[in-house]
Amino acid sequence: MTESLKPAIVFPFHDPNGVMFEHLKVILPILKHTFETAYLSVPKSTQINCPTNIDWLQKDEFFKLHFLLNDPSVWEHFHSLFKFAASHANPSKLYIFVLLTDLRLFCNLFTENSF
Repeated sequence: MTESLKPAIVFPFHDPNGVMFEHLKVILPILKHTFETAYLSVPKSTQINCPTNIDWLQKDEFFKLHFLLNDPSVWEHFHSLFKFAASHANPSKLYIFVLLTDLRLFCNLFTENSF
C-alpha cells in the first residue's frame, strides 16, 4: 500500500455559537477528498456550548482534535494548535495552514523545516 499523497489541513475551530459546524458538515466531503486528515484545536467555550457537535467530531477519525483548557488569545491558540499538529503529523509531508478571518482566506505552505 502506498502512502497517501494528500496533505493535512490544520485550523483552529473557535465556534462557541455552533454556527460553523453546519458549514463544516457541508464541506466535509470536499475536505476528505482533498486532505488526509484535519487537525483542529477546540477552545473551552466551544467544548462547553457545543457538546453534541464535539461528539460528532470525535467520532470521525478524519479529525485529530486538540482540546484547549481555556479560550486563549489568537496567538496562543495558533501556537498551541501548530505545536499539536507538528507533534502528531508525519514530518515528511507538506501541510497547509489556513486562517479564515473577516471572510478572507489566507494560505501558507509550511514544511517541517520551516515550522
